[in-house]
Amino acid sequence: MEGRSKWLLGRVLAMNEAIEGYLSPEEEQTLLQIARASLHDCVTHERKTDLSPFTLSTALSDNRGVFVALRCAGHMRGRVGSATSPLPLAETVRDYTTQAALHDEDYRPIAPNEVDDIDIELAVLCPNDGAASPFIPVKDIGDILIGRDGLYLAQTGTQGGALILPQVAEAHDWDTERFLRALCRRAGAPPRAWELPGVGLYRFSAQVFRERHHSDYPHW
Repeated sequence: MEGRSKWLLGRVLAMNEAIEGYLSPEEEQTLLQIARASLHDCVTHERKTDLSPFTLSTALSDNRGVFVALRCAGHMRGRVGSATSPLPLAETVRDYTTQAALHDEDYRPIAPNEVDDIDIELAVLCPNDGAASPFIPVKDIGDILIGRDGLYLAQTGTQGGALILPQVAEAHDWDTERFLRALCRRAGAPPRAWELPGVGLYRFSAQVFRERHHSDYPHW
């Protein structure tokens, strides 16, 4: 038990280190308010949300990748995101919320009578020591820490890459080996593809926060 406790403590400390000093609780709340307003405006009024009433800090005006997930009673209803964005973070959250609500081909568009039942989760990719890219090359898979790191597999050619957010590995209780296997499957690549020429393996951190709009169910 002592070894397990130390492992869990290491994961918690690593997660706190990854997000410390980036988005404040107030900035998180502002982004959730923008997402909520965008969801309401695009579904109910078919209009784009005006961001001028919101106070946008430097971090919220920075170009930053983000993933938006919309759920209803624990079931996914829309999910859109990217690792980088040419737009300020606040605008990206607004636009991706609209896309997730109305234009995610994996789910039917959210209807006006569903808006109040939707829960919102945002995963904002954290800066990489001031670098333009959030990705850090993985030189040793022993450096990957479940709960702190997401993974990105980059392939040359037509296959493209695949990305899995940090919270996915933690939710499934994956160890590093299973995390890497899932990443390769998502990329349509062979096992241990990161060892092949022309393939890159990267890790990244994300600040994940959510709006619990309803509390009448235990898990979502």
